[in-house]
Amino acid sequence: MEAEKVRDDIVTVSDDYRVVIPEHARERLGLKPGDDVAWILFDGSFRFIRVPTMAEARGSFKGMDTSNIREEEDRECQAGPRFAAG
Repeated sequence: MEAEKVRDDIVTVSDDYRVVIPEHARERLGLKPGDDVAWILFDGSFRFIRVPTMAEARGSFKGMDTSNIREEEDRECQAGPRFAAG
């Protein structure tokens, strides 16, 4: 796949730590007011992704092999004492 041409947009962080997502980025991601987004720290920078709604995500894992899903006992052993009632 050929690398996508990236625009050099610089945004300013406001006094209350908000940034405005440039219009072309909102359009490209299909963002609408109220959508959820995730900021993921990766290799010294952030990746910004749109989080799909439950309706959009429905069926995403159809046909997934679940034979290696851990059992409850495995989760309890790995959790250790930090999850114990205290």
